[in-house]
Amino acid sequence: MKRSILRNVVLFLAFFLLLTLIMFSYIREISSEIIKNSLSKTAENQIKYTTDRLRTTTRELEILGMNLTTSNQILNYQSNKKQMDYLNQLLSRESIRKSLNNQIATSNFVASLCVYWPGANETISTDNSVFDKHLLTKHSKNRWIYYNQELHYIITYPYFNKSEYMESGFLVDVTINHSFLKELLEGVIVAENSTSLFYFNNNQILSNNSNNKKVIEKIKQKGILQKDESNKVHFNKIDIDNRNYIFQDMYINFLDAYLISYTRTNSFLEPMMNLNRLFSLALIIVLIFGMSLIVIFYLKYVRQIYTLVDSFNKVAKGNYTVQIKQSKNDEFGFLFKRFNQMVFQIGQLTKRLKLENVLRRDAEYMQLQSQINPHFLYNSLFYIISMANKSSEAVIQMANHLAKYYRYATTRNNAEITVSSELELAEHYLAIMSIRKKKLSFSIDMPDEMREVNISPLLIQPIVENAVVHGIEVKQNASFIRIKGEIREKGWYYISIEDDGAGMSSEEQKKLRIRLNESHPANGVKSVGLWNIHQRLKNLFGEEAGLIITTSELGGLKVSFSFRRERLTIE
Repeated sequence: MKRSILRNVVLFLAFFLLLTLIMFSYIREISSEIIKNSLSKTAENQIKYTTDRLRTTTRELEILGMNLTTSNQILNYQSNKKQMDYLNQLLSRESIRKSLNNQIATSNFVASLCVYWPGANETISTDNSVFDKHLLTKHSKNRWIYYNQELHYIITYPYFNKSEYMESGFLVDVTINHSFLKELLEGVIVAENSTSLFYFNNNQILSNNSNNKKVIEKIKQKGILQKDESNKVHFNKIDIDNRNYIFQDMYINFLDAYLISYTRTNSFLEPMMNLNRLFSLALIIVLIFGMSLIVIFYLKYVRQIYTLVDSFNKVAKGNYTVQIKQSKNDEFGFLFKRFNQMVFQIGQLTKRLKLENVLRRDAEYMQLQSQINPHFLYNSLFYIISMANKSSEAVIQMANHLAKYYRYATTRNNAEITVSSELELAEHYLAIMSIRKKKLSFSIDMPDEMREVNISPLLIQPIVENAVVHGIEVKQNASFIRIKGEIREKGWYYISIEDDGAGMSSEEQKKLRIRLNESHPANGVKSVGLWNIHQRLKNLFGEEAGLIITTSELGGLKVSFSFRRERLTIE
């Protein structure tokens, strides 16, 4: 048996080893995704940094262009040109050119500066080039323009002139250094097989790599590029000729262009893919072995446990005849044998508890009768003796009600009677007491439907007697008892007995409630009858049932209880 346990424990540990291998396999699978995400995050940060750097630089150059439009040299040349002779014109132009060259010398980002007068078709530039008029006809003014592999910023004077370029006074063309743009693109590259580029909406491309046309065409087909002015970096995965790429782009509003970075992941992850293939092969072998262990574990343990669980569920539903067949002389065979013995003993114990509960209820009922009948009989007989020579009519009435009362008490042995029968007993009792006490009166308000409902015997009369003895008799001028019934929701019925007697204070009521919930009635206490009724109600209808003690609106005590048709059953 011990060897069997050790062997099965080893198999069980092997099963967990399989789970561990699966976990490491999962880690291997997500490692490539982590690397891709890392590349993506790095590229995103580089794109944002490059965009910020480009924005800072272009703003400096925009300010430079705006300053040139307000240059006194240029403005004086424009306004006095017609009054100058040819020599002074040459000197002024050369002075302006030197000033432009000085501006380039102080900046690492400017490739050339050019001032152009459209009306006179005159150009002054740092590289002695002629201004390309195509820049005026194809693009809007006062913004950045990428044309003919160069990035220009053209600003007009006056700045707010809404007319065409040719109607402007003059314009300034600031051309950004091409090497600076290349440097920016180099900063976006995050891996050896990464590529970065600027893609302008006039279908021109600025890149360090000339093999970008196929990628751009694929991007256009997929509709990936969107004009999102929120400065967000967009991430996509694309496949080109069975090659996987991580693609990121950001729209740059002031350039009307996209800064794009893409990385080919196939070659980057190839060593890891080879390792994953080898690991997958090993994992398949381990899985086959693990499946064999699972089958063994199921046959040896799981199926036996299911049998035991099903048997426990049947016992929980009250079936104490369940027995498990013992097929082997092993640990489970020993467990099943003990289970069968346990269920048999529980069944026997339950039968005994049912019998004891029935006997206890009968004993409580007989005890209640023995407590009520002698006391009441003595008082009634003494009254008949005292009235024998005074009023024969009173004796006849007393004897009649007393006979009917005891006929009920001695012949009614049913477990249940109707509410009407229980009220009849209470009426006989109250009639007897009213003969003895001329001022005693009572009322009974009970719905007709409720009178035919079955109830346990001796629930109402003892409460009525308690109201007379401990309420009416101890208070002068107290004389009224009211019995009332109500039909409530969810099959519950409600009965209350009230008097205008002495009643109880809040503290006395609290103490009475405590005594009613004790397991045994206290010796010498007058509330034994109420304790019996309270305990019977709890036995019949559950712990939430029982007597409710409150102050009556009549001035005395109000004792009430609720019951329903269905009683508790003992399984």
